[in-house]
Amino acid sequence: MEKENKINYKDKFISLLKYLKNNVMVTSNGMAIGLFGTLIIGTIFDLFAKIPMMEAISSWTAPLKGILMGAGIGVGVALSKKRGGVALVALLSSGAIGNYAFSFSSGTVSLIKDPLSCYVSTILSMLVLKIVMRKKTPVDLILIPLLGVGTAMLYSYLLAMPIHYITI
Repeated sequence: MEKENKINYKDKFISLLKYLKNNVMVTSNGMAIGLFGTLIIGTIFDLFAKIPMMEAISSWTAPLKGILMGAGIGVGVALSKKRGGVALVALLSSGAIGNYAFSFSSGTVSLIKDPLSCYVSTILSMLVLKIVMRKKTPVDLILIPLLGVGTAMLYSYLLAMPIHYITI
């Protein structure tokens, strides 16, 4: 009897590892699609900025590229997990918010332009949405974006700067 329990726990652990591996591979693929899609758009903007008399483009596209990177990662991860509708928009905004970090030492919020931070923010928001929103409700249109954005803001406040230090 005890041997059967050990085998069951071992099988459950192996299936959990396979599940995690598959999810990490799928979501990181979505992250790569979103990241490189926005990287191409940013490169095109930079090329336009090199045209004479068009240098002003780079002054307003520089901060925009960082925000678009986060939004692109959010959309890429959401599409890779086959999310749609309001959840897609909530994860888009979660990726964009994950690009900001609160610094406890200076008390400021700054744009960190960190793809890992955007990815983690999107994954956390997706997990919270999956856990909390098990059944459809009449107020999903309000709850899904509120939970997604709230989770991303909490992440940016508490965890974004430590995650950012990993990639520095």
